[in-house]
Parts: sequence; C-alpha cells; structure tokens
Amino acid sequence: MAESRVVGVGVIGSGGISHAHANGYRAFPQKARIVACADIVESVAANAAKAWGAGFWATDYRELLRREDVDAVDICLPHSLHAQAAVEAAEAGKHILIEKPMAVSVEECDEMIRAAEKAGVILMPAHCQVFMPVHQTLREMMQKGYLGKVAIIKSHMAWWAEVRGWRAAPEQMGGGVLVDSGMHRCYLAHFLGGPVEEVTAMAGNYAGFLKTEDTCLAVLRYAAGALGLIVSTWAAKNRGPDAESVEVYGTGGSAVGYGNELHIYSEKLFSGLAASPFAQNLAAPTRMAFQGVDIFRAEVEHFVDCVREGRQPILRGEDGKAAVEIAVAAYLSVKEGRSVKLPVREKGPVLLLP
Repeated sequence: MAESRVVGVGVIGSGGISHAHANGYRAFPQKARIVACADIVESVAANAAKAWGAGFWATDYRELLRREDVDAVDICLPHSLHAQAAVEAAEAGKHILIEKPMAVSVEECDEMIRAAEKAGVILMPAHCQVFMPVHQTLREMMQKGYLGKVAIIKSHMAWWAEVRGWRAAPEQMGGGVLVDSGMHRCYLAHFLGGPVEEVTAMAGNYAGFLKTEDTCLAVLRYAAGALGLIVSTWAAKNRGPDAESVEVYGTGGSAVGYGNELHIYSEKLFSGLAASPFAQNLAAPTRMAFQGVDIFRAEVEHFVDCVREGRQPILRGEDGKAAVEIAVAAYLSVKEGRSVKLPVREKGPVLLLP
C-alpha cells in the first residue's frame, strides 16, 4: 500500500476499549480513518459509528469484512471470539490489530498466525504498554548491558477491580485476572526478557467476585538464564503510583520503572555519563523522567504506519503467542501442581476454576 493512501479501518467490537483505539486513529486523519464498525448490540454499533464518523455500521462483522474500503481491522471483542474473527479477517485480506490477549489458547494463536502468513497480512497484538518510554528504555538498557547480566525481572500489578459483564465469565475471558490485566505483565515479561522456558505458578480467589482467579503469582525461568516473577491481582486496595511496575536486577545495576519514571542504579551509566545515550533523560542522579505518551495512539499509529509502508510491526503474532503461552503455562502449573516446560503442548483454553 502506498504511504500516501489513507488506511480505511474497520472496528470489530465497538464498546469498551475500542473507544481508546478510536481516539488514536482520529488523532492522525491524514493516515487513517475509521470507515466502518461492528457490534452485536445494534445501538452500540450505531452510536460508535456516529461518534467516530464512520459511514457504515453492522451487527455482523462479516459485513464489514466484505467492504473494499476496509483495509485493516481493529478487533476489540471478548477474548474467546478473537481467533475466529482474526482468521476470517485474514482470509478476507485485511490487516489485523487485535486486543490482548491475542487468543485464549496457544492452538488458536497458531491458527491466527498461519492465516495471516497465508494471506500476507499484518497480524499485530495490541500490547499497548510496550509503547511506554519507560519500558522501551529499560529494554534498551538491558540489551546494551547497562545492568550487567540480568538475574531477576519482575512485572507487577496490584489493584482492586470488580469486573462485570463478559469479563466476569471465564469461558469468554479464558480465565481470570491473569489473561486480562495480568496479560500486560505476561507480554512485558517476554518483551524485556525474551523467551521463557519454564513457569511455576500459584493462584487464589480472595475478593470473591470472580468464578476464577483474582490473584496469580508466576515464577519464570528465561532461556537466557534470568529468573522472573509476574504478580497480578484484582484483590488489593491499592491505587498508588507503583500499582503497576517493572523491576530488573542485574550484576551491573538495577532499574525500577513505573508511570513515566525509571529509577536506576548502573555502574556503567554512572561511570560514563557523557557517552551514555540515556544521560539526557536523567532528572536526578538516579531517576530518569519521560514525557507522558498516549500509548493507545502510539500503538495504533505504529500499526497504521506498518500497513502504509508494507513492513512488519515491532509486535508480531509470535509475540502475542508468547504472552498467551506464559499465561496458559501458569494455569497448567496451578491446576497440576507442577512446573510447566515451554512450549506448551496442551490444546484448547485452560480455565482456572475453583
């Protein structure tokens, strides 16, 4: 597709998180515009089309897929519906941005990847927190050796959330907190540390508003040798600035990131500040500060740029699969009381029910 062409986007699932995506597209109308939307609830689809300036709406997303003015789709459906919609979109020749988690099983992820590869379309998981400057800088510091040999990678989220609707239904969610808010922790674990080879997990239900887990801890062993920890809970009365954080500890330093700040100690950085590519962000001797970023806008703009320029995104189907595989391995570990080696061989979703 020529870079000068405006990408026509069809949104599949027009409630909830789709509005954050839509605001992103509307921020750069010279590159993309929402031309169609679909939702099983007629009023939701109609209202979204009116709000977004889309000329077409439907209650069946297949009508959207048949439209020639739709170059790409943005799938914001309940988790259990992701795979079928993505495969059908690929078969219709549409590029795909799909909300996290990519699917509710490793098997479904593979089906989506195969369909996209066969059709020659982009399949990008919507892992929005990858676009936070803190996470991108932390990854670069790790790759350039500023923290030495990495020993521990911890990704943490803890707050109170009484989810309702389809998100409270395990069959539609694919599980509980880990495949929802906790999925951010799974894909950041992969983004920072690379392939995971073993997962050991524990889970519980403390607040009582879910049929499945509202809290999960997963210990990871990375192929590169580091150990990891994923913490995710909806049962904590906590909304402080560190409700979501990432911590990395290595032989040459440490870094803790949350919000728009990265608190660091690095022997290599401090011994050669003038030559460091990170020195300009130092707001204090041990603190880096970054401008806030609309991560949904950054995410969808990156996707649109890749569609326009015919290149692959920084997040591909294999990255979405890796995050899902961590969650599936954690569920298997809890259910079977053992460490789970990756790759996961089990087919189908692995629900964690009491």
